[in-house]
Amino acid sequence: MGFSAKQVQALRRTLNSRHVRTREVNGRELSYIEGWYAISEANRIFGFDSWDRETVKSRCALARENRGTFLAVYIARVRITVHAEGRTIIREGHGSGEGRGDSPGEVHDIALKAAETDATKRALATFGKPFGLELYRKDKKGVFEHQPTLQPTIAGASHQTRVGLHPDDTTPIPRPSHYYGRRHYGSMTDLLRQDQPKKETRWQRLRSRPAQLNKLRPKSIRASSRSPNPNDCVTRRT
Repeated sequence: MGFSAKQVQALRRTLNSRHVRTREVNGRELSYIEGWYAISEANRIFGFDSWDRETVKSRCALARENRGTFLAVYIARVRITVHAEGRTIIREGHGSGEGRGDSPGEVHDIALKAAETDATKRALATFGKPFGLELYRKDKKGVFEHQPTLQPTIAGASHQTRVGLHPDDTTPIPRPSHYYGRRHYGSMTDLLRQDQPKKETRWQRLRSRPAQLNKLRPKSIRASSRSPNPNDCVTRRT
């Protein structure tokens, strides 16, 4: 009994390079992972209620004050206990932390938390690559996992890689609609208008109804446009 197959697979997976941070210490560049990320990975792989962290020992190694500025250095030892399907796995790690500032209480608190976090990361690193075990190697070339990128489409291929997904995911991408790519029809708005019935303008409606059109004309035009009536003629007296 021990870790499940899913947990073993997660512990064997290489650390992603985007979670690695670097800093310069005494002229050397050091690579590390942040404390919150290590705890988050422990919760994801082991389970929120399947592992414990305990500070076994901590002590102040140095405390100094110089003209109102305080310095404190702490050393801590942390124990990690993982419960995996009936088994209890215990790992320990040591770490140190340093704090500087104007408040002595805040300086000691920062140094103690930094030491506990450093010890926690070192204890978790014994479980494998997801916790930054490869960062302790001198040659780090090829030990990181990079994000997949979009590959160019190959003629005759039925699948293509999608951005943001695992490279093994070969789910076909849906084909675009029949409107896509028809430039000779104009814009998408024009295409949608083709499916709608054309509306008859007011002038077209009036042309089909001469009586209504005649009412809109001025009286002078309406009088001149009527045909002459013989009864309206007046006989001229001689």
